Amino acid sequence: MINVNLLNNKLLDIIFESTYYGTVIVDRDGKIQYMSNNYCEFLGVERETVIGEHVTDVIENTRMHLIVQAGKSETADLQFLRGNLLVANRMPIIENNEIIGAIGIIVFRDLADWKSMNSHINEHLTNPIFKEEWKSTEGVKYSINNLIGNSRKIEELKTRIKRVAMGDISF
Repeated sequence: MINVNLLNNKLLDIIFESTYYGTVIVDRDGKIQYMSNNYCEFLGVERETVIGEHVTDVIENTRMHLIVQAGKSETADLQFLRGNLLVANRMPIIENNEIIGAIGIIVFRDLADWKSMNSHINEHLTNPIFKEEWKSTEGVKYSINNLIGNSRKIEELKTRIKRVAMGDISF
């Protein structure tokens, strides 16, 4: 069982309150061991009353207990909570090859936050200066001419690449 009380709760608060909209940590039984004040405020609960409670009794539509069972992370998953679609990351906490709990982080409190971030990124991607900088550092370093050989298979590959390259692929 995770004993977050042994951890410095004040340090956890500093990290999670300044970085994310909401964080919850559960033990292997799905019982809440830590919940950030931001998340408590969003849910309308007091931290003292939710610590030790099963996560399904506190967070509607949660998957935290399933993360502990399956041991697989879920990244950028949509969750309907309190009338909002949220974007959440959930990861198992593993120690000595054993799942001892899970951490869930609300990345965006609603889709408006996500759309705002997405618009910001798209602005950068459509900026010609950014495109040139991206191409110079992360863009294509090889071309079809770098494929060596003239066998039938290589020629078929080059033909396929040319066909795909003519398609409309968004940036």
